[in-house]
Amino acid sequence: MKDDNEAKQDSVDEMIDGVLSSASPRAAPRKNRKEEIYGELRSEWLAGVSSEKRTRRYVISGVAASIVAALVLTLQLNIGSPEISPEAVLVRSTGNGTTVNGRPVEGRIPINAPLRFHQGDVLSTGPDAAIAVAWNELGSLRVSSSSTVVFASNERVELLDGNIYYDSRPHDASGSATIVVDTPFGQIHHVGTQFIASVGSSGVRVSVREGEVSYGDGTENVVVNAGQSAFIDDSYVATFSSIAATDDAWSWATEIAPRLVVDGRSTREIIEWLSRETGRVVVYENRAAEDYARGDWIKGIGHVEPLRAMAIVPFASDLRFKVDKDSIHVELKNQ
Repeated sequence: MKDDNEAKQDSVDEMIDGVLSSASPRAAPRKNRKEEIYGELRSEWLAGVSSEKRTRRYVISGVAASIVAALVLTLQLNIGSPEISPEAVLVRSTGNGTTVNGRPVEGRIPINAPLRFHQGDVLSTGPDAAIAVAWNELGSLRVSSSSTVVFASNERVELLDGNIYYDSRPHDASGSATIVVDTPFGQIHHVGTQFIASVGSSGVRVSVREGEVSYGDGTENVVVNAGQSAFIDDSYVATFSSIAATDDAWSWATEIAPRLVVDGRSTREIIEWLSRETGRVVVYENRAAEDYARGDWIKGIGHVEPLRAMAIVPFASDLRFKVDKDSIHVELKNQ
């Protein structure tokens, strides 16, 4: 990963290329393409399902019989893999080698036909890959490279190995989404949290950026607060250390953050998003700079990730960003 100073030193041509690549429209897929893809995937899945399934008989006549038959067929299609409700949707993928149930996932996710996860789906990321999942419409679940996650239910995932990052209430969320993370050593519960969970061969590390996490087996629990990182072994012995919101351990989660549609948003709103995604504190030079950011609206920039936004947003504004390790300093250019 490039450090933030390198991100700021991108040339104007590179910035313009980033703006154009973010703002350019994508060709719309055929209207029925989503249904075709879904049908093809279902056919493949059904071909591998054992034919020895229990069936129930319904003795109903006329129209009622056909309705029940349709319901039974729907249930059979979803046995073992009902869609997680309300939503677990892949919104961004980078690198190679990511698979769902052993099938490869393309690096670019089509906006009009997103990949929706189903109960029991097993996600494995490649050695240079990472993904971001919109979790229950509000949360943001991210999976790092060389990790394996099982989507157990609409409020629970199993982290078998590797790392996940979870943000229960991203910048755009009006509320928060809950999640429980099962690991081979214990269970993680959060309270309005940004945290990383890492599973290794001898235990689990939980690092909390915001909020609080409870880790344990239901009878013996370890509480990890914001600014803390704890390694808990299989005997529930915890070793604590401190971790800053801008520590390098968060870098991969920032890099795979879901892109934000910048166009039509106030500069202040974008800066708040940058603060949350990078862990940096926002410092306005004076009240005039803060008032300007509140009333300035960005135009012409489409989907963009946080580190690129820090570099290109000032080109569309009269504000200047001075970014260091821990803060984003905001000032007016003409002062």
